[in-house]
Amino acid sequence: MNSVKTSERALDLIIESVSEVKPFPFNEGDDYYTIEDNDIVWSCWDCQSEELHADVRTYFTTVAEAKRYAKENNITINRVFDYE
Repeated sequence: MNSVKTSERALDLIIESVSEVKPFPFNEGDDYYTIEDNDIVWSCWDCQSEELHADVRTYFTTVAEAKRYAKENNITINRVFDYE
């Protein structure tokens, strides 16, 4: 393979990987949980979530994941606000 084709393929791979990077941890409509004031709170990702998004916030995909994180970090959970 010549160097031009190798460079073109390398550029294609870079473009593919960059286009796959998501600016947000969820897609619109995805359920997620956060820990707020010692409560586990369910939310559904939407445009408002994108406006409020902070990289320093910890997001969870399940209540169990949030509870495990709370236990590992000595956070006492008062209530769970789930969609059900």
